[in-house]
Amino acid sequence: MDEGVREDHILVIDMESRKNREFKNPDYLLDWVEKMMIDYETYYIIIDEVQEVEDFVEVLSSLSVTE
Repeated sequence: MDEGVREDHILVIDMESRKNREFKNPDYLLDWVEKMMIDYETYYIIIDEVQEVEDFVEVLSSLSVTE
């Protein structure tokens, strides 16, 4: 990308898509994000309709303390 962000470091989830309904489960979302993060570089997570994710603040808190 123009700013030097690798495409595999941008995680995008469209909560309006029926195929992504599993991501409403905070444990599923957290597990998926952790699997996608393959190194210690910065990742960007873009979630359309983030309010659909149950307990998203807890997911965010968990990710911020993950080593």
